[in-house]
Amino acid sequence: YCDQQAEELGRMFREIHQDWLPGLTAGTAVSRAKSQILLHKLHQTVQADWNLMESGAFAAFEQIKTRLENAYMDHHRIEKLAEEYGISASYLRKLFLKHTGMGPKEYHMHIQNQQACRYLIFTDYPVREIAHFCGFYEEYHFSKIFKQLNGVSPTLYRSRQRNGE
Repeated sequence: YCDQQAEELGRMFREIHQDWLPGLTAGTAVSRAKSQILLHKLHQTVQADWNLMESGAFAAFEQIKTRLENAYMDHHRIEKLAEEYGISASYLRKLFLKHTGMGPKEYHMHIQNQQACRYLIFTDYPVREIAHFCGFYEEYHFSKIFKQLNGVSPTLYRSRQRNGE
């Protein structure tokens, strides 16, 4: 980052730190909103740099990543996606590990989990329907995976999030 970008990012971090007050819902909400703005700014800056530095394989990675994010409810075979976009599956895995910190399958599951959390918090859909919306055939399998990733069942997660626990 250039000096001006670094200063702006530092200022944003300090504002988030100052606004966040544990236990106060308003402070947490403001900090979350500012954190999302900061992440967006970081993503824009880094993405511009990546596009200059990476080869065509990175463009394939970005397209596959976007596809996993937008079609999180679908079942994807990583080997088929890699072939479709003209990249080797092993190189695709390396790019995912480098840029997301996780493999493509793990990243897809992460996106499914994020969506499930949003459905649980912001809707009243039954867990069975949320499982279906997120690409799971069975509620049992969804609940098992959800608990592995979040430490609690979907129902308990919803209850805790809505009660501010």
